[in-house]
Amino acid sequence: MDDQKKYTTSLYGRFGYFVMCFPYALFALMFLPVLKDMVTGIHDNDIVSEVFFIAIGIGSLFIFFYNLYQITKFSPRFITTSNVLIHKGILGTKMFDWKDVTKISLNYAGKSPYVLLNIFTKKRKLRCKLDVSGLEPNYKEFINDIRVRMKNVGNDSVMDHPL
Repeated sequence: MDDQKKYTTSLYGRFGYFVMCFPYALFALMFLPVLKDMVTGIHDNDIVSEVFFIAIGIGSLFIFFYNLYQITKFSPRFITTSNVLIHKGILGTKMFDWKDVTKISLNYAGKSPYVLLNIFTKKRKLRCKLDVSGLEPNYKEFINDIRVRMKNVGNDSVMDHPL
C-alpha cells in the first residue's frame, strides 16, 4: 500500500475563509442593480463601465463561492504519496509527479497569514501557485513531507525557503 499523508483545512483556516466571505458577498451584491438596469434597458452610465462593474461582481461571486467551498469541504486539500502530490481545489484536481518538479518555493503574503507554495515542473511553463495556509497538520510539516518525498525519488530540486 502506498504511504499517503492527507492535509485538510484547519479550524483556523475555515475561520479565515468565513471572514473573507463577507466583503466578497457585499461586492457581489453591489453589481445586482446594474445587472437589473441592463436587463430592463435603463442605462444611466455608458455600457463599458457597466460591463466592467458586472465583471467585478461576477469575480467577487466566484471568490465568495470559493470561500464557501473551502469552509464546507472536509476532504483533504492536499495528499502526498511516494510518487505524487495531489491538490484538490475548486477548479479540479492537480497532480505533480515528484520527478517532474524542478523547483519549489514559498511566498509569504506580507503581514497576512497566507502562505503560498510555488511549484515549477518540467511540463508546465508557468509556476503553479497553491495556498498552503490554514492546513492541518500545519504547512511546515507539509513542506518537510514534500522535501522527504522528493529526496526519496532522487529529486534534489531547489527549495528556496529554509523554513
